[in-house]
Amino acid sequence: MKLRQGLSAVLIRLSGRLKSLAMLIHSMPVSIMRVDDLISMTNNSYCQSRNVCAWSNTEARGLYDYEQEFIKRYDLHKARILALGAGGGREAWGFAEAGLEVIAIDISEAIIANAKNKLQETGNHNINFIRMSVYNLDFPLASFDAASFLGGSYSHIPSSGKRIEFLKKIRGLLKKEGVFILSFFSGGKELPTARFYPLYKLLAALTLGNREVQKGDHLAGDTQFNHAFLEAGEVAREAESAGFKVERIDIDCRVAYKYAYLRV
Repeated sequence: MKLRQGLSAVLIRLSGRLKSLAMLIHSMPVSIMRVDDLISMTNNSYCQSRNVCAWSNTEARGLYDYEQEFIKRYDLHKARILALGAGGGREAWGFAEAGLEVIAIDISEAIIANAKNKLQETGNHNINFIRMSVYNLDFPLASFDAASFLGGSYSHIPSSGKRIEFLKKIRGLLKKEGVFILSFFSGGKELPTARFYPLYKLLAALTLGNREVQKGDHLAGDTQFNHAFLEAGEVAREAESAGFKVERIDIDCRVAYKYAYLRV
């Protein structure tokens, strides 16, 4: 009896160690791959059939409370908004129903095609779906009153430098007093890159990989880069470095996605 209990305890401890080792190895690609590789991998993941299915047909889900509050706070009814990484159009339809003119972009051709089909069925003329990468935005400066980057998508941009570069582009597309809502993932203190950060930095140096690897970087699933922000100040510093004024950051809300309101 005692022998079996002792053996079981050893196996349980061993499984815990193996699980930690698996987590450590699983996110090592964030060190080995370079920033552009991580972007390409994440973009390609949204073109896979399983993700096309998961992110299509989202128009009935509606806006979250903090997204509705964003519209009310800045009186965006009848405003022109750029919905970045809009996927199947959950927020695009929500914004349009609230009276906004919506330009919605996404990297996945299949997701955009599905959204356009839905648009024809509903006859909603306040949304224009366009296949476009958030890294290659092709709009004139000061084209929009507002912009959104939701679904935690801000966390999919690898490296603080790349996120600041992205924010600067968005700031340029917004009019004077324009506003921007983004959502991201937080936590990450138990992630391997936080617990074993020197190891990941060493691996990046030895492989000439991602010299900008950060605590909180990891792979979500097998094909998506994700950065979990460790604290609100990290988001604020990036936004301010890009020239935005930070009006609200909520990293303690109970929903999975945390969010920030920024103003030009």
